[in-house]
Amino acid sequence: MFDFFKKKETVKEVLLYAIGNGTTIPIENVSDKVFAAGLLGDGIGFVFGGDMIYAPCDGTVMIVAETNHAIGLKAENGAEILIHVGIDTVNLNGKGLYPQVSCKDKVKKGHPLLRVERQMLEEKGVDLTTPIIITNGQGYILTKEKENDTVNENDCIMKIIKR
Repeated sequence: MFDFFKKKETVKEVLLYAIGNGTTIPIENVSDKVFAAGLLGDGIGFVFGGDMIYAPCDGTVMIVAETNHAIGLKAENGAEILIHVGIDTVNLNGKGLYPQVSCKDKVKKGHPLLRVERQMLEEKGVDLTTPIIITNGQGYILTKEKENDTVNENDCIMKIIKR
C-alpha cells in the first residue's frame, strides 16, 4: 500500500559487457606491471579495435582523469570500475583522447565514454590495451566470463557480485 515504507532492493549482481569490439586478455598479460600484478585490483585486459570506448554497464561517472586517459564508473551495486585506456597514455596529456562524459553523469550500458584518435596514437606507438579493473574488489566476487576471447559490445566479459 505505501511503497515509500518499503526498503529499496539493492542490486547485487552487475554484468560488465565489452567496451567495444576487440579481444579480452588476462590482466596478468597486460604489459604494465602495476595492472598485471593486480595492485589496483582484479579485472581483465581489453584490446579494442575501434575508436570509441563504451560503458560496460549502467552506472555513474565518478572520475574522468585530467589527462583523459582513464574513466571511473560506479556500478549500481557499488562496484568501482576503472577503465584505463592504453598503457602510459597519461604521458600524452590528453592528446588523442576525447571524453564523451563528465563526472556525475549517469550512463547506460553502451553509452559512449571516450573517443580515441587511433591512427595518431598508433603512429606514436601507443599500446592501446585497456585494463578494466574493479578497484574496490574486496567486497565483491568477480567472475571472468570471456578471457582470451574475441568479443563485441553485446558480450558479457565479467560478473561482479556484491558479497
